[in-house]
Amino acid sequence: MEYVFSAASYVAWLASQVSSKRPYWYGTTYVKCTESLLSRKAVQYPDHYKSDRTARYKSDIEAGQMCGDCVGGAIKGAAWSDLSAHKSVYQSHGVPDRSADGMFEWCKAQGADWGVISTMPETPGLAVRLAGHVGVYIGGGYVVEWRGFKYGCVRTELKERSWTHWYQLPWVDYGATITSAVSDTFAMLGQRLLKRGRKGEDVSLLQDALNQLGFNAGDVDGDFGPKTEKAVIRMQARAGIKQDGEYGSESHAAMMAMLNEQAASTVEPEEAAAHGIVLVTAAQSAYIREGAGTQYSIITAVKRGTELPHMATADNGWLAVKLDDRVGWISGKMAEVTVG
Repeated sequence: MEYVFSAASYVAWLASQVSSKRPYWYGTTYVKCTESLLSRKAVQYPDHYKSDRTARYKSDIEAGQMCGDCVGGAIKGAAWSDLSAHKSVYQSHGVPDRSADGMFEWCKAQGADWGVISTMPETPGLAVRLAGHVGVYIGGGYVVEWRGFKYGCVRTELKERSWTHWYQLPWVDYGATITSAVSDTFAMLGQRLLKRGRKGEDVSLLQDALNQLGFNAGDVDGDFGPKTEKAVIRMQARAGIKQDGEYGSESHAAMMAMLNEQAASTVEPEEAAAHGIVLVTAAQSAYIREGAGTQYSIITAVKRGTELPHMATADNGWLAVKLDDRVGWISGKMAEVTVG
């Protein structure tokens, strides 16, 4: 895929959109505000183009503004646009027409690096997302986003918004690899893309799970090398998914399904504990599931010593814990609550 921007020029362009006070028009992709555009969008999206907003839309037209929505302005609009000519060429530069959530999935399918927001490196130009919305990180703790009709294109603080993931845009040239900038201390499997050269506790969890399933990842050393890559490929082949040797969200779902089929242990009830921090006490690693019992699907694996916020305790002793963007359950025989 051809590069449209360097990360530096992309960030500069995004900053200029904030300065220009670009308005938010739902369903648009960095195009000029016109009467004909307003008429078309009012028919296409009547819930977003109600009469009480008409005056604002008219003022945008009179000002000769360029409009967009979250993915249409910051992502598709930038990728498709001849910015000097203020026009957009639909699906140009190999970037497809996708929703905010669809763009995240498409970028991952192109091999883009990604992770949960707590793993984000200090790399300007990365997209950040939450369900149904997207923005772009510009560095220094700030994001540019077409936030909504009320706000338009604004700069916001990363920590003040509920972003759940970051991801690389394949059409942005980031220069040095993001891999080298990412910390290697993750204790939960499935938080980030794992591939050749990655190191960390989550790689150890991956190797351990692959070995349990008989795919022979070799030593559990936390280093994603050739042997781990081959084991991932064998797992992907059995699952019938793309065999690229990279452990992303599709591979994670496939391997968790395999582990679910293999798991057969039961858990006896334990006395409920008070709120606090859940400390994983399993011998080596433990699974977090979607519900309070082994009949529920595995979400991820965590290593011994991991601490997670305690949300609740079920009658059977299973503990609800807070993950980055959801709640999961861990057996009371694999963890304990320490009151903070």
